[in-house]
Formats: sequence, C-alpha cells, structure tokens
Amino acid sequence: MYALLSLPFLATVLLLDLIILKTKVVTTKPFWIILAIMVSFTLVFDQFFTGLPIVEYDQSLSVVSSWDMLLSRTFYTTIAAVIGIGALVTYETKS
Repeated sequence: MYALLSLPFLATVLLLDLIILKTKVVTTKPFWIILAIMVSFTLVFDQFFTGLPIVEYDQSLSVVSSWDMLLSRTFYTTIAAVIGIGALVTYETKS
C-alpha cells in the first residue's frame, strides 16, 4: 500500500522530464549508470545504518509491511530523485 502512494511522485517527475521540460533524461545512458550507482549505494548504506544502533525501527508501530516500505523508500524515492535532479540540471544547462 505504501509503495502505491509513492507512484504519483514518480509519475510527476517523469511528467516533468518527458513532457514539461522535454529533457528526456530517462532515455540517456548516463541516467541509467547514475541510477544504478544510486540504488546500489542506497541498498548498501540503508541496510548498514538500519543495522547500527543509530536508527531503530519498531515494526509493531508500522502500518506497512517491511517489503512495501523497502520498495517505496529505497527504490521509488531514489529513482524519482535521480530523474528529477537530472531533468532540472539538464534543463538549466540547456538554458
């Protein structure tokens, strides 16, 4: 359920990239390389910091499953950030 709530944010940045700014960042090879790097870093360090006593999660207080939360937090947010930042930087350098 929580992952579905992240989809409008992902759709918004895709709309920004493909239609509003017309930068088409998602169709370029550098985008996919940066996305792979960012998702890898997020997977590694998110699990690393969750395992340390710095961040503590109480699953009993959560209304979503851990898999659902992983998808939305790790993947959708990272993907949307890479698309949005890439589109805005590309648009600014073209202007």
